[in-house]
Amino acid sequence: MAVELVLWGLPKGEADRLYEVVLSTQCKTVAEVEKIKSLAKKDGWHGFRIQKLNLDIAPDFIKGIKRMSKRNPSEQDNSKFVKGTVYGVNKLTPYAFRCGYVQEYKVGKLHTDLWMEHGTYDIRTHETGGRGRLAWDTARTSTEAQKIFAKHVRAFYR
Repeated sequence: MAVELVLWGLPKGEADRLYEVVLSTQCKTVAEVEKIKSLAKKDGWHGFRIQKLNLDIAPDFIKGIKRMSKRNPSEQDNSKFVKGTVYGVNKLTPYAFRCGYVQEYKVGKLHTDLWMEHGTYDIRTHETGGRGRLAWDTARTSTEAQKIFAKHVRAFYR
């Protein structure tokens, strides 16, 4: 079984997971990870997390998404993510946005999108075949963008 431990960390001065960086992919034991963490701490790295990858098993993203959708059954109807068309999850991660995913909320002709482009998050609400663009905001962080997205949904869909 080929298990790989991936160490992630945030550079000095950063708090948003958007700026998380892979520090090591070569660790096989927790002791090796701890050694790299101690060296990285001396250089100001913080917010570490360890990802365990079993390279013998192919990832099953749909299974993970179905598991998440059971947590939020009331939002299954309208939450949608483009690029693979994934349904039933209410928030994307900063990593998903960097991979090109777009978070959408759609009811009838109203459509709200959240995506990342050039390091900035864009949140847009528009009406197709009618009034056109109703609102367009930008945010620097994923957290701020999700708050604005929720604000758009509350304002335009209720």
